[in-house]
Amino acid sequence: FDPLHVGHLEHLRQVGGMGDVVVVALAADTVVRAAKGEGRPIFTFAQRAQMLLSFTEVHRVFRNEQPNSVEAIRLFRPAVYVKGPDYQHKTGDSNLEAEREALHQCGGLLVFSAPTIETHSRAFLNG
Repeated sequence: FDPLHVGHLEHLRQVGGMGDVVVVALAADTVVRAAKGEGRPIFTFAQRAQMLLSFTEVHRVFRNEQPNSVEAIRLFRPAVYVKGPDYQHKTGDSNLEAEREALHQCGGLLVFSAPTIETHSRAFLNG
């Protein structure tokens, strides 16, 4: 969610219809920087959290200090855990596999939001 774009909005709208309470595991600034490099995040955790909480679909934001959401899954024990469509066909992703295992342990279901738009953050950063 850095920067937030219309594809994220479509994802959140879909997620909002899947459960009673939506908790977003949002990467801490140090996690974003480690994954994306110097100059990232563009917006601080507080700014990104404030933006997410402005959407009626989002009820809570969890500061995720890890490169995956295993801790959040173990803490919140979601019935449904939703990843974006870009994760659906990823293979060999150790973070995704760790999340799958944590979900299995707590009886949660992994689903992927449907792609509805081709816009993503790289288009904004490179264009």
